[in-house]
Amino acid sequence: MAQGGRAGFVATAEAGFHRQFSAASTDKPPGLTPEPLFGAAWAARFNGAVNDIAKASGPADAGIAVTARV
Repeated sequence: MAQGGRAGFVATAEAGFHRQFSAASTDKPPGLTPEPLFGAAWAARFNGAVNDIAKASGPADAGIAVTARV
């Protein structure tokens, strides 16, 4: 579920995930916006794909990591 846009929140029924967004304004610093969550989700999916390819090609390195900058 998502409600309120960039100043709203997102939540899932599974595992109780809930995050409040805070849009930047002239009187307060930027808070959490959707972009870091998008970047984190993309990095997790990409990391999973890299691990799957590594396992299919031979012994996978458990230390494979992905860094996403948003």
